[in-house]
Amino acid sequence: MLYYNMIIELSIEALKKLFSLKGKKRKDYAISNSSDQTDINRHQHITLARKSILCYDWGRNAHTIALLKDNGEIMKIFKIRNDYAGYIDLLKHLQASTRVVFALEHRTHRLVDFLVAHGYSGFYVNPNAMPSYRSRYKSAPVKSNELDAFILADLLRTDRPNLAEIILDTPFVHELKGLIIDRERYVRDETRLVNRLEGCLVEYYPEALKFFDNPASKVALEFWAAYPTLDHARRLTVEDIERFLAAHKWYRGRDKVAERIIKIVSGETIKVLKDVVRVKSRMLSGIVEQLKLLKKTIADYNQEIKRLVESKEDADQYTSLPGAGSTLGPAIYTLFSGGIKFDRLVKIRAYVGTAPVTSQSGEFRGVGFRFACNHF
Repeated sequence: MLYYNMIIELSIEALKKLFSLKGKKRKDYAISNSSDQTDINRHQHITLARKSILCYDWGRNAHTIALLKDNGEIMKIFKIRNDYAGYIDLLKHLQASTRVVFALEHRTHRLVDFLVAHGYSGFYVNPNAMPSYRSRYKSAPVKSNELDAFILADLLRTDRPNLAEIILDTPFVHELKGLIIDRERYVRDETRLVNRLEGCLVEYYPEALKFFDNPASKVALEFWAAYPTLDHARRLTVEDIERFLAAHKWYRGRDKVAERIIKIVSGETIKVLKDVVRVKSRMLSGIVEQLKLLKKTIADYNQEIKRLVESKEDADQYTSLPGAGSTLGPAIYTLFSGGIKFDRLVKIRAYVGTAPVTSQSGEFRGVGFRFACNHF
């Protein structure tokens, strides 16, 4: 039976070394470092070993494939394009083996979906565990694409029972999970923009940070767009601000908010150069527009997630959990309704991050927060 290795950025010199190491122990081959690197932005290199295929370092245009015998001897090196024709070409090469499984550090990739759809089984290796796996083969903290590719392939021979099998989600769970993940990315973008907004105001308009409890709320963004400088705000009266707040559906305590704003802008302030005000107010306007668009996008995602969840009767048992809410609840639903299976409660706790990490040696015992968990 052939062993399949897709190895990242195998240079010509590295391949020569690999071919010249026939018959040596497996720790001595496929792990040499080479300075002759290829462009990782153009090629994805994948490793297959012992009924396995490993995907590593995602590329754009091509994947490099190496076929190995049982003893680790490389039989063939070839490339496939990162398109349908290339994937079909890969299937032709895999026909020589009746059973092929693959391992990789990424759960989602169209090549993974393609291979699973064609009957091949896959296993996931947590990227946070790779430094520990490397120490098995090298005492020095070295890292190379060839070494990682070989380790991932070899793990299927030594640690397969400890690896999580990749099972494709149902179309519904796949769509819901994709929406939740993409929404989270937009939320992170929103956080970055809010920090930039506050930093911008500090530079030329720090008094504005005291106007509203949340400087990135909907009404606050509208206020910055209408009155981007201190001079603009000083032209307002209490009645003007109350009308502005009412127009943007702020009714509770708007008289107190208006009086607070007038009091702040009427006090003594540090004078800022006019050119700085012009530059930073322009930047503020740009940030405000981006935040408005982001908030609308996130709201649209929330509506779509809510629509999908409400279409499933069994989702209510997760969304109704105390504190789960309209976002975390659906995320928990995808966890337990997806392809990942758990046989012990401790595995669930570790996966979602509620189980602490314990480090013990001799009389020392430390407990810390688990960061290596699923963040949905």
